[in-house]
Amino acid sequence: MMIKAYRQKLEQALQELDLDIDFTVLGDTSTNLYAGAHYPTSTPFLIAAISQKDGQGRCGRCFESTAGGAYFTLQFLAGKDFAPDKYTITAAVAVANTLCNLPIKLKWPNDIYIEGKKLGGILCTSKQYADKVLINCGIGININNKVSIDGTTQLGKYTSVWQPPTLVASVVKNYLELLDLHKSEILTLYKQYSNVLGKKIKVISSGGEYIATAKDITSGGILIVEKDGGLQHLFSGDVSLLPVEDA
Repeated sequence: MMIKAYRQKLEQALQELDLDIDFTVLGDTSTNLYAGAHYPTSTPFLIAAISQKDGQGRCGRCFESTAGGAYFTLQFLAGKDFAPDKYTITAAVAVANTLCNLPIKLKWPNDIYIEGKKLGGILCTSKQYADKVLINCGIGININNKVSIDGTTQLGKYTSVWQPPTLVASVVKNYLELLDLHKSEILTLYKQYSNVLGKKIKVISSGGEYIATAKDITSGGILIVEKDGGLQHLFSGDVSLLPVEDA
């Protein structure tokens, strides 16, 4: 799909949802990299891409982003006292709510799963400007794009309803509506979609690699795990579910 055609389809999808939001469409550029280099003329501001040759994942990883998927970043301005974790968990819940007719699950901290396979991911960053903070929340969802990484899948295998522009618009609408809720309400929804709470997981963090049980997620987005009879707070890191025979 060419940029002009994508822009027209996205504009139509936004209008059908009564969303009045400024946006731009990129051809083959990371929406988060673009967001990090451009201060928006208005917020929220939407940046969508047809594909991303330099898609960003967590910890400097590359996020596979061939044409046919939904890749976009929403930019927000907030005061210095903003809660950054709210934007991440809200993005995750917005995706899950949009696809609520499917068995969508959320893997802490920012992965979107369906039937045990990764469907997409979220990467939120922030940058300070004087007395304001610019939040860039990037979301990538596989739809009909080519995926080659083990353990990943495409939305197109489960439904033919969505195309990139319509999915982008619908997630944006859900995102903006959810931001009006108190963070505790969003966290409750996030926990309901979680695929790790109450389960044995493998944790890879700065503290090493170990097996634990995921117990809870705090209001600050911190994962509480039980290891060797004690509770630990996981601020960052990678977690994965153990196979049933190992749990």
